[in-house]
Amino acid sequence: MDWNTGAVTVDRTHASRDPRAHRDSQTFVDPGITATGTLALRWFVDGSVSELFTASGYSASTRFYAATLEPHRLRLGPTLEPYVGRV
Repeated sequence: MDWNTGAVTVDRTHASRDPRAHRDSQTFVDPGITATGTLALRWFVDGSVSELFTASGYSASTRFYAATLEPHRLRLGPTLEPYVGRV
């Protein structure tokens, strides 16, 4: 999340320990974030699909295939350090 530009990035570069996994990131810009200074997200996970929506209607969808039964985690922040929640 870049508060200055309103860019939201879904980073999958460390999403799996499986060497066959596709590692990438998706970024979209929501101008409503810079206008209001707030971020409201809705995150849906169904099987191997993850969909992230902002209050302004911008979104990112991705597929994932867990290599282990560990809980999936959502982390927000430029360093991915703050733990926010898990599914």
